[in-house]
Amino acid sequence: MKFNFIKGMLAVAVMAFVSVPAFAMSWIQIGEGHYIDVDSIRPATEYGTYTFDTQYLGVNVPLEEINGQKIWTIRTNSFIDCRNAYGKTLTYTALDANNKVVTRGKNVQKQWLDIRTPGNRAYESYSFVCTDRYINNYPRFHRLWWY
Repeated sequence: MKFNFIKGMLAVAVMAFVSVPAFAMSWIQIGEGHYIDVDSIRPATEYGTYTFDTQYLGVNVPLEEINGQKIWTIRTNSFIDCRNAYGKTLTYTALDANNKVVTRGKNVQKQWLDIRTPGNRAYESYSFVCTDRYINNYPRFHRLWWY
């Protein structure tokens, strides 16, 4: 009887541990179909540089087509240099309408052009990560960056 109780408690503890996600995600919309995980924003090696995760969703039409498959979601890990207005995509994962991976790549080296020009996705990331929009939304993460 005592053995079954201990076995049951151990099973509950394992289930509780396994059901907790490895990291938290707090997606905030920063543009039409463009989301950023604010919990993923981390300082990189140089002052004023950060890495973060983004997600792009096809609103009414697919974002692109790869090998004949329509891409409805793109997840990226990106790097941004706030002082020099430079950014690049580090990893890229393309998903179809059923959230199945179509392709994924590391070191894709997609540089962002016109990062300070309003109206593109690079600017949306830049204007969120490199300004006080991020600090105002999450003051507990205030890292005192001002350029």
